[in-house]
Amino acid sequence: MTGSVSGTGGVGAGVGRGRRWRGVLLKAGVSVLLLAVLLWEADVGRLVAVFGQMEPLPIIVALIFYTSLQFMAAFRWRVLLQAKALEIPYLRLVAHYYGGVFFNQFLPSSIGGDVYRGYGLFRDARDTGITVASLVLDRLSALAALLALSLGALAFMQVDSRLTWTVILLNLGFAAGVVALVPPACRRLLLRLVERLGWGRVGAVIQEVTRAIFSYWDHRRALGAALLLAFLIQVALVGILYLTALALHVSAPLAYFFLTVPLIELVTLLPISLGGVGLREGSFVFFFAQVGVPSAAALAISLSWFGMSVAMAGIGALVLLWRARRR
Repeated sequence: MTGSVSGTGGVGAGVGRGRRWRGVLLKAGVSVLLLAVLLWEADVGRLVAVFGQMEPLPIIVALIFYTSLQFMAAFRWRVLLQAKALEIPYLRLVAHYYGGVFFNQFLPSSIGGDVYRGYGLFRDARDTGITVASLVLDRLSALAALLALSLGALAFMQVDSRLTWTVILLNLGFAAGVVALVPPACRRLLLRLVERLGWGRVGAVIQEVTRAIFSYWDHRRALGAALLLAFLIQVALVGILYLTALALHVSAPLAYFFLTVPLIELVTLLPISLGGVGLREGSFVFFFAQVGVPSAAALAISLSWFGMSVAMAGIGALVLLWRARRR
């Protein structure tokens, strides 16, 4: 009987692994297909011509600033942890962040980096609730900054009404979710609903994380600082991409970068491609066509961004190797 159960478990595990690999291959196929279509429409010759006129100095400056964003993001995470009296060395958090960048870039899921960061932090803090809560709030602060940035950009230029309403509705939806949790009674109600889930150990972890997230309401200064840092990071990212466009001799309004880059980041979170590859490039081509930027030029900006991300992932790989040798 025992052998039969074990065999069934082995078959089940094999089926699960098979499904996961099929999912990875499907996402990779979507990325390859999207890139192939985009390259065909943009014309590879034109794309090479755009890269051929690239100015190296602005790209080097952009890459240096892009590297600094990871340090700013790690500092934002540290602010959230310090609010809960968790004093993790800053450089350790930077290392966690760079390792997360590597996994975000090369794993099929957009939360692969968060899982790695959470694992590293849990080994330091031994607190499941605060570990997961800090990651959730870190993500939410970045999302709030993205939406606010795109909304603010609407004041500086007129765009298609569908794009305008998309930005407005996204901001209203996010704001409504936050406002709904402001009254203590709403938070208590949600916590009671979570407590009734059951689900054994998983349910207990969900309850712990929910309580930890709600406990941050008593640390509004830390939440405000995290939100401000998230906003500065997004502004810097837009500046980096605008600088990249200038290096490629691509002309587009700065305000349009502030409007569309946050939306492009949101699109890449859709779990239908490998690391957002293809979705990011397609979004750049679609949005920037609205202001007269040729497909090859828009694709060149996006691929340059992807190249910088791969470079950061390379640093993450070095961090992972260094940590592995130290153990």
